[in-house]
Amino acid sequence: RLFGLTAQSPQPIIFPSISTLSLTGVPLTAAMAHALGFNTLRSLTIRDCLGWREFLTRVAESGLPAQLKAFQICDRDGQDPESGLGHTVIADFLSAFEGLEELFISHHGPEHALELWRRVAHHRATLKNFVYHRRAVSLEQASSYRSLYSHDVLDLGVLPEDVCRIEVDPLKNPLAALDLNFMGLCCVPQRLKPILLPFTSKTSLKVLHIRQSRSMLDAFDVPWALFPSRSRRSRLRLASPQSGSGNPIEWASEEADGLDSANSTADPKDADDPSPEKSEEPKLRPEFRQFAEWVFGPHGIRSLQLLVCGNYANNNWPYRVVLERSTGGEGNGLFRDPILRLQRSEAVEAYRDLLGVCPVRNWIGSRV
Repeated sequence: RLFGLTAQSPQPIIFPSISTLSLTGVPLTAAMAHALGFNTLRSLTIRDCLGWREFLTRVAESGLPAQLKAFQICDRDGQDPESGLGHTVIADFLSAFEGLEELFISHHGPEHALELWRRVAHHRATLKNFVYHRRAVSLEQASSYRSLYSHDVLDLGVLPEDVCRIEVDPLKNPLAALDLNFMGLCCVPQRLKPILLPFTSKTSLKVLHIRQSRSMLDAFDVPWALFPSRSRRSRLRLASPQSGSGNPIEWASEEADGLDSANSTADPKDADDPSPEKSEEPKLRPEFRQFAEWVFGPHGIRSLQLLVCGNYANNNWPYRVVLERSTGGEGNGLFRDPILRLQRSEAVEAYRDLLGVCPVRNWIGSRV
């Protein structure tokens, strides 16, 4: 019960003139849908809230969100046994109205990304900023504990057959209907090109953010854009995380990282300290560099001005990369010299809020 509301109680409008509502960790009920003044509500954020499905379902069925311009949803990292059903609720909610200008989604679920993106395209006339972050839950088992671990889905849940289809005909990608200024996707760089092909013929997209959760660095010690520093290489744990289809994705190799534990020169004192002051300058991974050369190149996204990779919800994330398009032959002629780690970038500051939406947690439950 919240605000004294139950499913059977009267439903007075408690916030008749609210324009922005952000809820984190608040238990929601269907009855709350009528307690909000949706005639004035322009921005709605729901993070880690039990009952969010019932709430959004009632909102959609009532035709209430007609004036909404910004919507952010972060589910509870798969803790709810019905978390896999959340995508249908989000899809139905997005289909219930038009006019969103900003849409940010971080969720768990077994659905195919393209199915949800078709509902996103329902807002194609107005949508300018879009973030999509797909997560999955794994069981981490050890001798003394068992924990549920929430991690990124490395291919966004786009099935291999869908990748082939949209690569042959980019117009079959639902994102082709959108004229976005900013887009954030959680996906390994080598899987992004087919998804982004529709934007090679558009002039709208200015900023692309490749998202990566802190949990991926904690679990696999491999940042997507950079080689880890020598101190982190000495304790690298290589693995093949699962894709949305359940198949492993090879995205890091010992040979590519140049790892040789026998010849490692890392100082043991620095093994747990990845700070810039105590480690070598990281280098761009070849997969990320190849993607950057394509996206800024003549066959890439000609409107793109800024490519950002890394976690901006965590202020201490050490493996950020910012690439700006070269306009006067700087850098390699396609993009300027990378801005790495925690170095300040004036170009990024204008998008700081968008880069930090949909923060995610790592460990979501443990038992000793």
